[in-house]
Amino acid sequence: MGLQIKKNKDYQPKRARRSSKNNKQQGYTLKYMLIGGLIIFSIVLFWIVYINQYVQISRKNLRIETLQEERQSLKRDKLYLQLQISRLQSLNRIEEVAKDELNMVKPQEVNYLALEGDKEQEDFEQDEFQSESQSLNFRERLTTLIKGLTQVEAGSLD
Repeated sequence: MGLQIKKNKDYQPKRARRSSKNNKQQGYTLKYMLIGGLIIFSIVLFWIVYINQYVQISRKNLRIETLQEERQSLKRDKLYLQLQISRLQSLNRIEEVAKDELNMVKPQEVNYLALEGDKEQEDFEQDEFQSESQSLNFRERLTTLIKGLTQVEAGSLD
């Protein structure tokens, strides 16, 4: 009747051998894929950490630059303010303000009158003045000196 296919006994074991060989190869490829995946993951993780550190350093450098610019600006402002202070404290400006805004006038001439008197009286007053000045301490001397310098003699408004 028809052809009969003879079953080959050797055929079955070859197939089994092939499938076990395929299983081993699949096991090896799976191991290699896992190892390769871990290596790639490690490299990617390393690059992410590296880029993150680079970004952080860049941010810190930018902050340093802005702080340095701000410092320079503050230094310029300080110099400008010191110049303003010097200008406002100058004696010429004070004199101008006194004349223009306060209507003060410089005295034309200061006259001192010396009265002729008893020579003994003058000597007594000199001795009394010297004894008083010797009894004053340094602070009192300095205070009287400053008071004497800061007193202003007003002139007449002509």
